[in-house]
Amino acid sequence: MKFLHTADWHLGKNLYDVPLLDDQRIFLDQIISIFREAEKSEPYDALFVSGDIFDKAIASTDAINLLDDFLIKMNMEFPKAHIFLLAGNHDSAARLSFGSSFLEKSNIHICAGTERLSDATRIGNTAVYQIPFLMPGSLPRDDEFSAPPRTQAELFEKATRIILESHEQNHAGLFPVVLAHATVFGSENDEVTAQVGALDSISPTLFKDFCYTALGHIHKCQRLDKDDKIYYSGSPLAYSFDDSGEKQFLSGTIDGSGKVKIEKIPVKTNHPLVRLSGPFSDFKDTDKYSQYENHYVEIRCTDRTICENPKLLLKSKFPNIISFVREVAVSMSDNKDFYRRRSLMKKRSSISEGEMLSIFLSDMHGENLNDGESKKEVSLFSKMLSEIKTAGVDE
Repeated sequence: MKFLHTADWHLGKNLYDVPLLDDQRIFLDQIISIFREAEKSEPYDALFVSGDIFDKAIASTDAINLLDDFLIKMNMEFPKAHIFLLAGNHDSAARLSFGSSFLEKSNIHICAGTERLSDATRIGNTAVYQIPFLMPGSLPRDDEFSAPPRTQAELFEKATRIILESHEQNHAGLFPVVLAHATVFGSENDEVTAQVGALDSISPTLFKDFCYTALGHIHKCQRLDKDDKIYYSGSPLAYSFDDSGEKQFLSGTIDGSGKVKIEKIPVKTNHPLVRLSGPFSDFKDTDKYSQYENHYVEIRCTDRTICENPKLLLKSKFPNIISFVREVAVSMSDNKDFYRRRSLMKKRSSISEGEMLSIFLSDMHGENLNDGESKKEVSLFSKMLSEIKTAGVDE
């Protein structure tokens, strides 16, 4: 069986105030291209999407249309390929599962609840199962006297047990494959449980009896065992500047002995994320970072003083600048300018308006101040005030 593993699409997501729908359309088109290219030699049997299809429980119309368009294209070109869509913590189970029974007839398998955990989809020599994001109450108690599973470890222990017991009973001759959306921590031999945010993580040992585990939830591509059996594909786009490394799809094959072989396919994007650091003049007045003009950019400025509207001033050179951060924070308590300004306010009656404007411009622009332009502004300002006074207009 041959599959393509991806996850955490977050369709409809914005990066700061920038919509990413066009970038998301590009990676969806790339998936279609990958399937199309494989048709020439060894076609894909399945696409695994391991949760967080949408970025919000109530997805935008544009995001829904984007998924709809993708599924239509995939089904028309590759009707024999199975598409597995798993509900993640960002998805609304009820909304994602709309029409799932009908779509099942077109080999589109949506899993948003736990009612059919033990249901398998047979593909070649494998039986594919899905475990959506689990919350307390997702699974019933074993009997009326036992406590219901509540922690992630308890929930996934029970979910995997239900699947493996059913598999042994009904599909023992097939290799079990599972999609899951969860925080899985450590290695196969690691019994330590970590906590990420408000949720505890689960051990990869819970998945040791599966031929392949296609994980979603963590946005970085990573392998969790030594046998290529447990993988996070990571998100196809970087959704924060802390996660700006190369992104991949995972192409996998399961041979007749159940051995898995994984290959990474780089995700193409028009706007990679990059975080740049340096003085403002490096970005404004030189070509030092010209290779990043088409990137989504965060600039961390190292100057102690920054001109007004720096992001706007850099827009012509970096049209996709998203964030501008002052890297050196200067506190009011240790800033000698603070005390100078307070002193000036006390004796402002003895300072001319032109001198006050000159001080203001110096404070605003700091080392980026153009002395010639500053003098012109002060001269024009002083002239304007003089004309107002001559005309007898109240200040």
